[in-house]
Amino acid sequence: MQGGDNIFSDVSHPYPEISNESLMKRAPEIIIETRPGQKITDKQRKQIISEWNVFKRIPAVLSHKVHILTENFILIPGPRVGMAACLMAKTIYGPVDEGYGQKAINQ
Repeated sequence: MQGGDNIFSDVSHPYPEISNESLMKRAPEIIIETRPGQKITDKQRKQIISEWNVFKRIPAVLSHKVHILTENFILIPGPRVGMAACLMAKTIYGPVDEGYGQKAINQ
């Protein structure tokens, strides 16, 4: 998954309903769950992530690469798209070089 590919990019529906079976079959290496604008505690974050444990055979769950993003700009197209891209890169790859929007993410 060098480029952070969407494992459901071949699905033509804008908001597809994903079955548990198709999720298991496609075996993502990382899971990014978005909950824009939600204020969640560390305890709630751990609970949400633990709910993914029913999929123990999925590589993302096995390697503890399930992430919850709550930033309110993550799914809104607009001038903060650079910040969203930096946040996704940071989530997938770890720290990223300084660039557009990076300072706001690191704060």
